[in-house]
Amino acid sequence: MPTRGRTLSRTDERELTALLVLAVIFIGATMTANIMSLRMVAPLGIVFDAGTVLYPITFLVRDQIHRRAGKRFSDTVVLVSALANLAMFACFFIAAWMPADETTGPQEEFALVLLPGILIVIGSVVGQYVAERIDGVIYHRVYKGGAGSATRAAVLSNLVSIPIDSALMSTIAFAATVPFVSYASAMGVNIVLKYAITMGALTASIGVTNVVDSLRVRRGARELPEALPGD
Repeated sequence: MPTRGRTLSRTDERELTALLVLAVIFIGATMTANIMSLRMVAPLGIVFDAGTVLYPITFLVRDQIHRRAGKRFSDTVVLVSALANLAMFACFFIAAWMPADETTGPQEEFALVLLPGILIVIGSVVGQYVAERIDGVIYHRVYKGGAGSATRAAVLSNLVSIPIDSALMSTIAFAATVPFVSYASAMGVNIVLKYAITMGALTASIGVTNVVDSLRVRRGARELPEALPGD
């Protein structure tokens, strides 16, 4: 006789919901950042790919997943994300390869915007996957190993993983087609911006967490039962 699934407690249900939300945010952010990276921008004359403004957030989200569910679960999410990005780019190639509806028009803009070179695809996915896995190893050793707090683990892991991501992506995607000075300069800007965005997001995250924890403590204090006479 088949058995019914175990009913989750309210705490377990909330934790599972939080993990699912974080995993969806992580995978969605990596896919969005990779699409944004197809556009090079130059605000104030500083050249970098647009995905730079979003991609650092993925490291912080991965750290949160790691803290809540452990290294094995976070590694699985990183792998699923890499496969999802490969599938997305494969779908772009297939859609661009199929004949366009002539009554609608040639629709050449689709391929011009969303059809990156194969080296950019490989560089984006390999850089993301390797950097996120290294981020996980460092975070695990610092936080789970008792060498520091979650904040310290996040800072140290990002200090190492961010330049690895930028170096791998830039080298694979552009080393064969762009002069070394050009792509090395762009890579340096990319790393500095990612550091700045990551530290800003981490500071904001710590502030929000402290406020939420404070509210929880106050709420818990109000909900404590009054002591019985004679206790």
